[in-house]
Amino acid sequence: MTMTASPISSKLSTPRYATPRTPSRASRGAEIAAVAQLLGQPLLPWQRIVADVVGEVLPDGRPAYRSIILQVPRQAGKTTLCLAVMVHRALRWGVPQNVVYTAQSGHHARKKFRNDQLPILESSRVRSAVERIYLASGMEAVVFKNGSRIEPLPSTASAMHGKTLDLVVIDEARFDKTSGREAGALPAMATRPDAQLFIISTAGDVESTFLD
Repeated sequence: MTMTASPISSKLSTPRYATPRTPSRASRGAEIAAVAQLLGQPLLPWQRIVADVVGEVLPDGRPAYRSIILQVPRQAGKTTLCLAVMVHRALRWGVPQNVVYTAQSGHHARKKFRNDQLPILESSRVRSAVERIYLASGMEAVVFKNGSRIEPLPSTASAMHGKTLDLVVIDEARFDKTSGREAGALPAMATRPDAQLFIISTAGDVESTFLD
């Protein structure tokens, strides 16, 4: 299915401020869009802009951007974009990937995982690629047949201690007053040359010191 955008929606999707697409680089944005289609959640114009930039790769195949910061309004579609990026990483990277999702607390991460992400995944064409889904409290995870896994984690820095991670999503960064989640993610990504940190949030306030 081909999705097209009206001139009005395309104009509204233009970011107020953003890193522009580098035309000389290849991008895996089309792959991310294809995964979104399989999930039954075709990318909106603004999501495709993000996917194309996030998906840029260097000549050796490594991601051009190791850290991505995305700020979007509420109810704009960040959940479905995050899921497409995570599933793409899990299924289309060529080798097993460890992907983690965090929110403002472990409770919120598990709730988002169970109530929003899993229903999309389980009802989609991607379900056939899943080996097993774990739902025990504190042990939630999706394990794919290729060995990749996606799991929600608590928001503490220690939650990622001892792990080796390929993609870390820090959602709802506006609630963070310290860089604890980032401090936990960076060492876990250190030995992975392809690793990416995806920080995403709605706009913060005066207490959103980390996001600011």
